[in-house]
Amino acid sequence: MKKRIFALAFALVFVFTPVMAFGPAYGDGEVSVIVLFAHEPEEVREARARAEGYFYPRALAGAQAEADHYLFRAELAAMFGITAMSRTAEPYTITHEYRHAINGAAITLPASRAAEMAAFESVAAVLPNKPLTVLTTGPVGVYGNPIGMSEGRAAMRADEMHGAGFRGAGVLVAVVDTGIDYTHPAFAGAFPTLAQMQTRNPSITAADTVGGIFYGRNFHSDLEPNDPMDTPEGPAGFPGHGTHVAGTVAGRDTGEILSILGVAPEAMVASYRVLGPSGGTTAELLAAIDIIMLDKPCVVNMSLGVSDGTPFCPVSLAVNNAMLVNPHMTFVAAAGNEGEKGRYTVASPGTSVKAITVGSADYAMKPSYFSSRGPVPVSHEIAPDIVAHGQIVYSAVPWWSGLAYSYKAGTSMAAPHVSGAAALLVEYSRRAGQEWGSEEIKARLMNTAIPLWDYSVFETGAGYADVYAAAHSSAVAYAVHDRIPTDGSGSFASGSEAAFNLAGWHAAKGGYIENKSPYGRTFTLGGLFTANPGGAAELRFSSPEVYVPAYGQTPFSVWLRAGKADAGFYEGYVYITEDGAAAARMPFALAAHAPVDLCPECGDGRGLLCGYINGVFLSCAEKWAIIDDWNLKWDYENLTPAEKDFVDSINPIFHNDTHNWWTGFREEVDYWYYQWNHHPLLNPDGVYIPMGDVEAWIWGLLQGIGEWPDI
Repeated sequence: MKKRIFALAFALVFVFTPVMAFGPAYGDGEVSVIVLFAHEPEEVREARARAEGYFYPRALAGAQAEADHYLFRAELAAMFGITAMSRTAEPYTITHEYRHAINGAAITLPASRAAEMAAFESVAAVLPNKPLTVLTTGPVGVYGNPIGMSEGRAAMRADEMHGAGFRGAGVLVAVVDTGIDYTHPAFAGAFPTLAQMQTRNPSITAADTVGGIFYGRNFHSDLEPNDPMDTPEGPAGFPGHGTHVAGTVAGRDTGEILSILGVAPEAMVASYRVLGPSGGTTAELLAAIDIIMLDKPCVVNMSLGVSDGTPFCPVSLAVNNAMLVNPHMTFVAAAGNEGEKGRYTVASPGTSVKAITVGSADYAMKPSYFSSRGPVPVSHEIAPDIVAHGQIVYSAVPWWSGLAYSYKAGTSMAAPHVSGAAALLVEYSRRAGQEWGSEEIKARLMNTAIPLWDYSVFETGAGYADVYAAAHSSAVAYAVHDRIPTDGSGSFASGSEAAFNLAGWHAAKGGYIENKSPYGRTFTLGGLFTANPGGAAELRFSSPEVYVPAYGQTPFSVWLRAGKADAGFYEGYVYITEDGAAAARMPFALAAHAPVDLCPECGDGRGLLCGYINGVFLSCAEKWAIIDDWNLKWDYENLTPAEKDFVDSINPIFHNDTHNWWTGFREEVDYWYYQWNHHPLLNPDGVYIPMGDVEAWIWGLLQGIGEWPDI
């Protein structure tokens, strides 16, 4: 009997143990993977409990997390038959161990054995170790006449902050990149001393510095660990990238004709060099985030990433955790440069729920054509969060390049504008005696951004950054977010964001307004659609007005109902005004899919659930071919345009000729297998997932909308 259901494209609730099918994908050679352990790091477990209002003993969390490391080594040795008396050489290498941002390890081993690790008691997930890339695009000459950095600073009103005496003094910004040419005059006095770093991380010693100056950390073997120099030997397109990014954040004006002035020219910088002569991978990036948690910079700029990212990429999980543990540490991530491919092209860690994800625009506030667009794959959340100048940016480059300053373009160049803005806001709040946290800094930047009405919120987020307005706002608006991914076993934390991400036909979400003034205030709520397919959607509020007491908070709710016949994305802004003047703006987006049929059988009598995928009905006869007892192969060429659009939405790098998404479910067995090629939750590379609780998975997939499928 067929049921009619509604599928909800939203942040998924799930319990899973990813296992990579490395044999078919990699043959019998070696493969490098990231292993997430069963327990979260002690700091993360404690912070998540605190965020959700209960107590979890840190000592217990630490013991559980550390036990995973010992157990993993024992299980690994047993898998290869290695004992204390054995003289067999270990056919694997543990290259990194992680204990702070994530609990896990990076390991190189024979590809044919990698999938077996998912059965370990110590393991929650086995994920691919993917290559990193910087998010710079093409030769700048194609974009028009080169301009300096001053236009970008002026457009976001950073110069007005400088004029008011705020230049980022005392704020440390970590630049995770190719390194920084610390001999460049633009960085004279920009690096912290040993004494300054020891106030943040007491374990730092003179060995971590050069002559008492902390330049940062290096994660490649070509240089010493304390030498994060931006070197010329890197792969094409990489050299000089980190120096350019750092110059945008905190470059000093040397007084020369061609010198620069960064967005926060008195901020300190430290280089975390994760891209070296041979490039870099997520293993090095995770190692950097792990130690950044200990070094405690105020702002972390990440103008690099992994394409085809999702909210559950290990780097995005690490960023979420770092910000959860250190609520005054703001991560800023470039959105990526694949905007020409359309929606769902945001790179990780730009897919992190908690980071500020930055798209590119020119100084005239027109979005760059190359800037990656949301929604975020799988969760369908708005990204980027904000845009800034990245079209053509003039900044420092290493001395060995033959130049002192040059031009680059990309979201890599936009992100450091926002990192500099975050540094200015940290300084501003400190001097006001408040020290705003990362959630407030993100909300202020989004609440006060200049809206770009002619573009989708999936291109521009809240709009173009206005740091002066962000600093001087006396009301901050948030949306509640209780599905922030934290690890590989399906754990989530609660927190706040500055956008309403909704899904379904009837959707609601809570928010709240914080009054930063010493007197009570009444705010009026309103909404404006910028995309309303069919024109029938409605936006309503729990109350048209909200009273907020002095220095207090008051909650409110938003309801959005789409027109039943009009599937698609509904977009716009929630307006919060006071006496007719704008107090805050929050973008909203709702993903609505049409009702579909559930086909409980595929003609073979085994009860395979294969008639729909997340709200798109696929005819068993026309769309699927049974491969074996477990797997069904998707015939992409026979999909309708609407179905292809949906496939691309959950898998932004779909290649018709090389990849297939296999999925299947047999009623009698509590396992649901996915081939990793198109697994919608994580990164493509060849995987199946044994689902310990199928009903919990389906509940997460459908979010309880419509009738429960009879399987």
